[in-house]
Amino acid sequence: MSTAEAAFGSDPAPSMNGNADHDPLLDSPQAAHTPQAQRRRSSAQGKAPAAKRRSSTPTIASPAEKHANAANATASPVNGAPAPSRKSSSSAAAAGSSESSSSRLVEVIEQVLEAGEGEAAVAHEEKMELSVDGALIVRLRMELAKAGSAKLLQQMPQDTLQRLILILDPCLLVGTRISGKEAESEEELVTIVHATEAALSILYIMTTPNMPKEVYLEEAIEHIIGLLRSQVFKTVYPLFDPALMNDDEGEGAAEGNGEAGTATPAAASVKRRRSTGGNSKASAKSNAAAAASSSSSLSSSAQATVIYHRVCDMVALLSDLLALQPLQDSFVLELSSICLSSFGAEGSLSVLQTKSVEIMRTIFALYQSHRQVIVEDILSSLEKVQTGKKGMRSYRVDGEEIHIFSALILHLIQACVAPHSGLSAQSDAVAIQTAFENAETTSRTFLTTFVDRCGRKKDEFDYKALLEHVVKDLLKVLFFPEFPAAELLLSQLTSMLLKFVKDNKREVNMRVLAVDILGTISSSVRERVLGVELEHCGETVSSNCVCGEACQSKHVTIECHDCERVFHEDCVKGTGKRHESSGNSGTRVWTCPRCTIRRDFLIEECTGSLSMEQQERFHVRLVQDRLLGYLDQEATGDSSVAHARCFYIGQWITSELANSESLRASLQQDQLEQSAALVDAQAKAQIASEARRNMLVAHYKGVADHSDLPSATREEAKNITRFMVRARPLSKGFDAILAHLLLTLNEPDARVRARSVKALTSIVSVQPDVLLAPNVKAAINHRFLDQQVSVRLAVVELVGNFILPRLDLIQEYYDIVVARVMDVGASVRKRVALLL
Repeated sequence: MSTAEAAFGSDPAPSMNGNADHDPLLDSPQAAHTPQAQRRRSSAQGKAPAAKRRSSTPTIASPAEKHANAANATASPVNGAPAPSRKSSSSAAAAGSSESSSSRLVEVIEQVLEAGEGEAAVAHEEKMELSVDGALIVRLRMELAKAGSAKLLQQMPQDTLQRLILILDPCLLVGTRISGKEAESEEELVTIVHATEAALSILYIMTTPNMPKEVYLEEAIEHIIGLLRSQVFKTVYPLFDPALMNDDEGEGAAEGNGEAGTATPAAASVKRRRSTGGNSKASAKSNAAAAASSSSSLSSSAQATVIYHRVCDMVALLSDLLALQPLQDSFVLELSSICLSSFGAEGSLSVLQTKSVEIMRTIFALYQSHRQVIVEDILSSLEKVQTGKKGMRSYRVDGEEIHIFSALILHLIQACVAPHSGLSAQSDAVAIQTAFENAETTSRTFLTTFVDRCGRKKDEFDYKALLEHVVKDLLKVLFFPEFPAAELLLSQLTSMLLKFVKDNKREVNMRVLAVDILGTISSSVRERVLGVELEHCGETVSSNCVCGEACQSKHVTIECHDCERVFHEDCVKGTGKRHESSGNSGTRVWTCPRCTIRRDFLIEECTGSLSMEQQERFHVRLVQDRLLGYLDQEATGDSSVAHARCFYIGQWITSELANSESLRASLQQDQLEQSAALVDAQAKAQIASEARRNMLVAHYKGVADHSDLPSATREEAKNITRFMVRARPLSKGFDAILAHLLLTLNEPDARVRARSVKALTSIVSVQPDVLLAPNVKAAINHRFLDQQVSVRLAVVELVGNFILPRLDLIQEYYDIVVARVMDVGASVRKRVALLL
């Protein structure tokens, strides 16, 4: 692949702010020798002069051009812009560049219109030729992708834009009928690339803000979606999934519509893996060899990579189109089926899968009537999700990589609370609470079906492995401000698994899985929450700065007053907060971001007329405002952060409504018994709660003033999220999980008892003080006398790993451990001997 081709193949996602000035397809030999290019050159002499033809083409001059013509300025021989004066050379140069870009776009549009008139806007479908020269289409797409094209398109007449779309539309049909999988020459691949370029050109026009409704031609949109489906199934999947390379079923189903097309690539891939004995190395090598021999021309072609990136660009622009213009239900469901199919294909499809997550999030947020259908489609295609190495950790966020399926579920649940057509008309607190409750219902429906399928015996797909991947991913992003739904999913999953543990009628394997996951969740959450609570000030003096480097004398440093940690002054400039010293009046001290948040959140003493509960609620509102300020900054241009922001607001409004209802009930029941001062305080608290709800509703609608919100850095936002998770049901359920694990130590099945001991080990590793609790000590002492050697060994390892550094634990467990020296199990005696 040449350098130019490589650069073209790695073209980023489309944007109206793009600045692509050149495309390798304009200079490629394949584009120059395509049949349509040769035919156009041969007939160019018989056409009327260009100036005469252009006189009938409606064009709109840019404002700079109008001003230049009015002033009779001297045009530049390069771009036709007025010659800049010496006093304003920079501004004139910028205006000249904008005018040059606008004039190039007008010129390319005129050429496309002329070509369409010459060909009568009819594609040569029998010869698989385009009605417009491919190189010209590439130039049009490049000009439309530039930042200045939006303003010019908004000024163009409606009929001109319609004619342009109608001329490009037949090119889509040509690309639909060519299969990259069966391409016999490079020219056919180039034709597919040009067809996708035509689709992108139409999408750039349609996704321009403030376009007239007549521009959104349904036939053109239908052909774009048809081209997308055709190339996804006929070119992209065969290129990146070797199991589909010789699969005729994939192509046949891809040409159809509906559910058959949705599950085709994933189903074929799963069937092929099962028929060849799973994921064995021998079958993988044979499939790869067959794929290489049957499609060497496709896989080695640089144009195939270009097609893949153009398909990704089409998905991204279609997501923007869905947000701008309501589409038919059939179009929405078709796009949903295409995007869902990408999660079942193997290979390096991370870009396509990420774009598919974005479009699914848009559909879920704006098309509420389709949510149930989409959830059912996802649940019906769970077995097609890849859990192997190729399908894992393809979605990146803040330096972490999670499974694409986990990212999809998180985004969809958060999108339930996003504003949509049915919610914007009645965006009051109750309506937003209902939207949040819908998110909870969607999350519960998904988890219920998912966990139930983990208990099926006849399924060949390993649902348990996928569930473990999802749990690990949720724990990874639990304290990320962008994913508040992670706490909701983990909390609901914990409640569900606790019921499984108590149900003796459940299958043993499911109860063992529930015990394992509960141990993982409780230990991970407890460790990260306790890491904040038990942070020792004296041990952080010599720790590194936030940049990761040690603070040396050659750097200017600053010390936190609370934790005494030392930072580079440049690294923490503008963060943290300066306070009046409590011990020395008039002296100002600095606290780091973490300690600043701790001061805002934690309550060291209760002062004033507010109770402890009311004061804590007040401080929680303060940190909520800081997190809201951070999300407002990050939500600009990122719909995923905007959805997370709406999710938080829905969660907080639900909490405020519950608090208000509690206060109202308390006032009605105890008004006669309580003192006048207490009744007055509760009435004021209810008024404050209502004012808080109104403020959150205003921020939800986007009509509130964001400038009054305190700002926060990324690290501060993550710390705020960690503090807020501490007050959520997930963190508060630690005692319930521990109690259920202790009960399972008395289960009849030895496998459940052994797994319970291991789950308890993971919890004790985070908080060894748990071993001092009377109920824990009694349960462990009883398991030292268990009938199964594996259970006794697990208990000895549990105690032995944590009692040595703790004198108080040695005194509690020494006698019972020493008694196991006479155990009948050799492995138990050896472990006790090593411990002693």
